[in-house]
Amino acid sequence: MASNINQGFFYYEDTYPDNHLYDLSSCLMNKEDYDFVFIHPMNIDDAGHKYGAGSKEYAHAVIQNDKLLSTYIPQWIEAGYSVVVGADHGMSENGYHGGESLEQRQTALYIVDSCVVGGYHSKQLTTLEFAPCYVIY
Repeated sequence: MASNINQGFFYYEDTYPDNHLYDLSSCLMNKEDYDFVFIHPMNIDDAGHKYGAGSKEYAHAVIQNDKLLSTYIPQWIEAGYSVVVGADHGMSENGYHGGESLEQRQTALYIVDSCVVGGYHSKQLTTLEFAPCYVIY
C-alpha cells in the first residue's frame, strides 16, 4: 500500500528535547521543499503528566516552547510555510487528560497564515470540525 508520508523522523521517548526537534525540523525544511510538515513536541505533555498542569515545571515547559516557537515561526513563515499551533488535548491540575472536564478538552489553536484574519476569535471548534478523520488508501 502506498503512503502519503514520504519522509519522517520519529522519536520514541517523551523526554526528547523540543529544541532538538525544532532544530532538526527546520534543517529538514530548509533542505527539502515539503507540502506539509507535522511537528509533535512532547515536553509540555511530559511535564503535565509528571507534575500536573498547575505546576512550575509545566509552566516552565510552556515558556520554553513559546521561546522556541518565537525563534522558529518567523523562519518557517519566511520559507513559505503556514503555521498551525495547537494541542491534541488539555490537561488537568493532576496531570490527566481524556476526561470530560473543560480543562481536559479545551485547548488553544493558533494559525499563522496570510489567508487567515488575525486577532482573537472566540468560536469553539471540536476536534472533528478542525481535523476530521480521513481514510487513506
